Amino acid sequence: MSAYPELTSIRTIFTPVQHGVIQRGWIRCYLCCTVLLLSGFLHVLPAQAADLPVLTVDELRDRLEHPQAQNPAEIIDLQGFFIDLQDPDLRQTLISEVRSRFTRAHPERVLDISHAVIQGDWPIAALSNAVRLVPELLQNQLTPSEWQQLQDHPDVLSESQPQRFYRWQSSDFARSPTWQLLRLNLRAEHTQFQGAIDLSQTLVLQPWQAQGASFSGDLSATNSIWLALLDLSQSTFRQMPRFEQSRFWDTTTWQRSRFAQGATFAYSQFEQTPNFNQASFGGEANWRGSRWLAGANWSQSQWRDRTRWNDSQVQGVLDLSEAVFHQPIAFRNTQFAPGSSLDLRQATVLAQLDLSNSQFSPDAKLLADGLIFGSLETQVIGDRGRVGALIQLSQLTGSETTLANLVRNFRRLEQIADANRLEVLGARLWIRQQQQHLRNTPWYCWWQATGTVLVSGGVGLLLWLSEDGTSIRLVLLVGGLGMTLFALLFWAIDRGLRPQAEERRLMLGSSLGSVAIALWAIGQIAPHPLRTLLGLGLWLVPLPGWILLRYARARSSSEPTAAQNSYFWEDGSQRHLHLLIVRLPILPKFPFFRDRYSPILSDRRWGWLNYYDFSLNNLFKFGFNDLRLRDKAVPGWLTVLVWYEWALGIGYVALLLWTLARTIPGLNLLIYLS
Repeated sequence: MSAYPELTSIRTIFTPVQHGVIQRGWIRCYLCCTVLLLSGFLHVLPAQAADLPVLTVDELRDRLEHPQAQNPAEIIDLQGFFIDLQDPDLRQTLISEVRSRFTRAHPERVLDISHAVIQGDWPIAALSNAVRLVPELLQNQLTPSEWQQLQDHPDVLSESQPQRFYRWQSSDFARSPTWQLLRLNLRAEHTQFQGAIDLSQTLVLQPWQAQGASFSGDLSATNSIWLALLDLSQSTFRQMPRFEQSRFWDTTTWQRSRFAQGATFAYSQFEQTPNFNQASFGGEANWRGSRWLAGANWSQSQWRDRTRWNDSQVQGVLDLSEAVFHQPIAFRNTQFAPGSSLDLRQATVLAQLDLSNSQFSPDAKLLADGLIFGSLETQVIGDRGRVGALIQLSQLTGSETTLANLVRNFRRLEQIADANRLEVLGARLWIRQQQQHLRNTPWYCWWQATGTVLVSGGVGLLLWLSEDGTSIRLVLLVGGLGMTLFALLFWAIDRGLRPQAEERRLMLGSSLGSVAIALWAIGQIAPHPLRTLLGLGLWLVPLPGWILLRYARARSSSEPTAAQNSYFWEDGSQRHLHLLIVRLPILPKFPFFRDRYSPILSDRRWGWLNYYDFSLNNLFKFGFNDLRLRDKAVPGWLTVLVWYEWALGIGYVALLLWTLARTIPGLNLLIYLS
């Protein structure tokens, strides 16, 4: 026990306070050190740019005279210097020395200015040789490998191309254009170009590797030709670079580059697949009239201003998957060659996607799996009746929202045909999904999927017979074919297969002609004519065929002939076009109403038309005469056949009305947008 209890109690009271003060002191010290370290790190890059050693004339000459040997290349190392091209002496020395060392005798030399800061304009014209693109002159200024490279690209010197950037005629040599022949193999990784670079009308023979470079001034490469590698990945363009009418024969890489003010590549041509993966465009991007002979990769790119691909030509895959478009994007009059595709999978569109007048070859496609409508103003517009057929989805899973947004988009634009095509696509994808699920289900568990199988079968029949309620012409053809076959069957049974010769010719000729026309039309209209006929045959062949076979076997002299009363009676009190949706196909029971009916006449030349009218009443639920089946002395199988057609008519009228509701613009808009 302490001899000073008062001090013990005081120490007990203040100990927690002291610990708290110490802890807060450590926290403050840690935060101060963190801030100092971060601030020092953030000032590293500007400090490096300001503290770089300045390249002098003597240092430049020494570096040029002692290149580093890296088999097979020779590297002139100017890395990490501050190169002031505004200094006249340094600029003149650089131009003269570089031109003298980068000649056709030394094609393997590389000028390395990585991690340097270039102040002033980069002297492209002074480092190049002025030439005219005449084969006789060029061959003397190029190495055998360079000349072979040009020979491998005959379009450079050919005047037979319909789209060329230059022309020359040997008879008018003075008027042929002058080009800059640049043989400089440049390596400029993380280099800062603070001045302008003018590559206009330049033929670049050697690779340019400028990964992570920064271009603060204007970069103009209008009407330039690049025969070698161009790597500008992770570069930053503070001004809008201009590559109008340029041609890139080798690989070009712009991956993760940042175009602060946008870019213009109007009427340019890419022979290989350029890589713009994760590139960012802060201003307008103009690709008007460009040609892509092997597609392009813009996956995961960012577009913050208007983008134009109008009048372009695409071969291969134009990959815009996972790209984000904040402003309108236009593909007006763009041509997609056979086998090409526009890949918009998982892309986000916040404004308008314009596909008007774009020309897709029959096997070209627009991939839209997971396409995101990023705002309420998002629209996809295109040629009415065509754009919906271009859009393709590989599977329904993950694209349900995309499909719904596309259908809603076209219905708002009253492009009903395009919306219906997409709904048909959705139905087909759903059936495919269920089939895949059934294939993955063990056979002993199939009974659990009975409901799914039945629903899939019903949806499949809707697709075969009406394109999921989107083709009114197909529905009418199917109904007309069914009505004709039933009319022929009723005629054969009622006439006892022994009609008059003239009536036989008229009935058989009209029915066979109608069937032939319907089959031809179905072959032209239906996407899968055989499936349509198979679906129709499931309703028209089994039961009617069995009844006709039974009748043929049971026929006897007691059956009605052409001279006896018919099985079918008509209401002679009225002859006009009327709807018969709720009417039953047999005679009424009340005697007062039965008195108005009498057997159809068999001694008239037009009597065979009554069977068409009866079948029309049963299937389409409207007709000119009220024809019914008598209810006495009628074979049971004939009654079954009549009621079978009547029941089919109920379903057919529902299908017809449903299809009309989905294809009439005004009614369609009322149903789907109310």
